[in-house]
Amino acid sequence: MNPSYLYALAATFCFVIASSAFTHYSRKSTPMWMNAFKACVAVALFGVAYLSTSAFSRVPNITSLMAFFISGVVGLNIGDIYLMKAFSRIGSARTLIIFSFQPIFLGLFGYFIFGQVVDPRKAVAIFFMMACLFIMSYEKFRLDGRWELKGPLYAGIGVLLDSCGILLTRFAFDADQEVSVIEGNFYRCIGAITGFFIMAQVRPFKLVETYKKMKLKSKLVVTAAAVLGTFVSLTLYLNAIRYGNLAAVTAIVGTGPIFAAILESVITKKAPSIYLYLSLSLFGMGFYLLF
Repeated sequence: MNPSYLYALAATFCFVIASSAFTHYSRKSTPMWMNAFKACVAVALFGVAYLSTSAFSRVPNITSLMAFFISGVVGLNIGDIYLMKAFSRIGSARTLIIFSFQPIFLGLFGYFIFGQVVDPRKAVAIFFMMACLFIMSYEKFRLDGRWELKGPLYAGIGVLLDSCGILLTRFAFDADQEVSVIEGNFYRCIGAITGFFIMAQVRPFKLVETYKKMKLKSKLVVTAAAVLGTFVSLTLYLNAIRYGNLAAVTAIVGTGPIFAAILESVITKKAPSIYLYLSLSLFGMGFYLLF
């Protein structure tokens, strides 16, 4: 097997496993706390990696630096807060289904901002995405007698903001092509934790206090999840992109919702619902049309 495919598969596993922990601790504490903790772990790890590969001999030009910083605020801070909120309401499997349609958002951005032509197949894929959202909401209606609108909405906002972050990151790399991937992610994380620092002044979420109150097992699990879901998964994914075929790598990463559904069933000891099976089927058809 091509090593890049193993990198992509390992990156997917790492993020899916981390997502299950993110779901649990977002419910146990708050989505804001989980995301802030994850961002702090990420900036520490990327900082160490950056120091080991660079002596800070140069600083990116101001345009690139600001783009990375804003990307971190928009994508890793605000966007991931909505992602954690979606995890806490509808679980990791259903949230990742919505997130896997990110190419649609990027395609629409390309159309409105850069005037790129939208493939008709992607237009059909939008229909399947909307069908997934309806099925998820209807499942909650059947169970509780109410429509679940906030969970899919939070996931959709998260995808939108994360897509904005990706575009800003691409712009930042184009503005200064000497910036490495590790360096770029470090600056993005700086932007994210700066945003959390400002938010904490308005609405404290007790980052350190909450962590201290956790049992040792919870501390180890949440820390491991933050490492897996940020530094490890992203490093593996970037290696996959660097050495492999982009379409094949993206297709492998797109299997994340399936693995998440399996893991969710193992953890909860419940078989996936018929609605989840239907959502996964619609996701598969829509995802196929994207590539």
